Amino acid sequence: MFFSVNGERFGKVNQELVDFVLNKEKRYLSPKYRIFVYYNIEGRFRTSGISAIVNVKDPGKISVLSEINFPPFGYIMTFDSDPPDTRLFEITHFSRYEFREWTPMELKLPVLPTHLALPGDYRTKNEIEKQYQENVSRERNLFEKK
Repeated sequence: MFFSVNGERFGKVNQELVDFVLNKEKRYLSPKYRIFVYYNIEGRFRTSGISAIVNVKDPGKISVLSEINFPPFGYIMTFDSDPPDTRLFEITHFSRYEFREWTPMELKLPVLPTHLALPGDYRTKNEIEKQYQENVSRERNLFEKK
């Protein structure tokens, strides 16, 4: 799925990922790549090719990722970085299993909304509205001071 949202050059730049996907006997995904999942029942569909998210409160924290959300699940692949949200459930360890290996497990997936087209944004409608109002107020105050 990630190859389909990232364009032709993606496979050329990530040859080890191509090799992993094309060889069903291959195990253990390179640590460069991490895969996360979340449950989604609210918001919009969204996909994004490779994107970078910079945390303005912590400028050293940058997430480089690609996202696919097609309810009821959303998936994030990160590239040499941490996920954009700590609530995401990591499933990278699935790459340890053999092709037809069955292992029962319980996954406690977070339920995250996707109201905006911004990759890695899981704010609720109320959070978005509150932040919008705060920004409008801040801008009005700046304008009035001039």
